[in-house]
Amino acid sequence: MLSVVSPALILAVAPVTLIIALSLVVSAQTSGAVVGFALARTLSIGIATGAVAFASSVMAPDTVALRTVASVLELALAAILLGIAVWAWIRRSERVEEPAWMMRVGEIGWRFGAAVGLVIWLVNPKAVVTVIITGLVFGAASAPVAAGSIAAFTLLGSAPVLAIALTRALVGTSAGAFFARIRTWLIERGWSVLTAISLLVALLLLFDALGGLAK
Repeated sequence: MLSVVSPALILAVAPVTLIIALSLVVSAQTSGAVVGFALARTLSIGIATGAVAFASSVMAPDTVALRTVASVLELALAAILLGIAVWAWIRRSERVEEPAWMMRVGEIGWRFGAAVGLVIWLVNPKAVVTVIITGLVFGAASAPVAAGSIAAFTLLGSAPVLAIALTRALVGTSAGAFFARIRTWLIERGWSVLTAISLLVALLLLFDALGGLAK
């Protein structure tokens, strides 16, 4: 069935999310903005995944049926990701568009950063579907296994953003030029990154889904 790593990659390597985090590092006056962003995003994803897992285990206690449903949904997500890969490849020569509010990033504090972190993944259908399907899969496991899987999924899915925030908090603005170069690279090649990750995760999901349905 669906591994922890496969869905976590979908959340971890999201170009727009990484660009926002890097912009907060480069332009915000304090580290609070990116720290608030990273923590709020991580917590909201973890809570949402846990809520779906709990709800699915209560409403559908038949773990075999739940795993079958999750496998079918994995196939659907794999198909969506293949479509996203084709779409992103067509747009690969374009720059990734930044949200308009990023023009005022220097004025952003930790409260606004946290608010953005709470909702950023909710406006991304791919991320929402990933969280729901992953929660369904974890709901079919025992409570200790589910708790550990949710924690691993949440941390892996937020690892790049958390690493960016931690670096900014520890070293201040001294790494600004380095992060600015990464941000520029993502803006210029974000669609190619999305193509590669979408294809990789789609193949992993397809393999997991077929294995789950064969059992």
